[in-house]
Amino acid sequence: MKSSNRVPIIIATCAVIILGVFGILNLTKKSTDNPSPPVSNTVQFTEKPDQSAELFHHPIYVTEYSAIKTGMSYNRVVKIIGIEGREITSAALNGFTSATYLWSNENGSSLGIVFQNGRVISKSQNWLE
Repeated sequence: MKSSNRVPIIIATCAVIILGVFGILNLTKKSTDNPSPPVSNTVQFTEKPDQSAELFHHPIYVTEYSAIKTGMSYNRVVKIIGIEGREITSAALNGFTSATYLWSNENGSSLGIVFQNGRVISKSQNWLE
């Protein structure tokens, strides 16, 4: 399977993760002591243009994936990997922001990380060596 065929699958998976995180956060923020005004439950996603050709000059390895921990900032992740990721989705809801970044290698292997308010909340990798 070509790496370009996997991108929609990765984007859909990340979108499900983001929606799930916002659903959990929305449930935990509700309080009967302090009722808040109605808030729109509309999530706006922004899909970014493909810039993958620019990312191939710096290979990503499983050792870098292993060094990335939950709670790390985006800037810290970039220092570990050595290159900026490609933002493939972003969303904002009820004061929370979420963004999914993808790092890809020429051989189709990849690293995906979901950030909430600028911090790692989940990561996944496919075929990193």
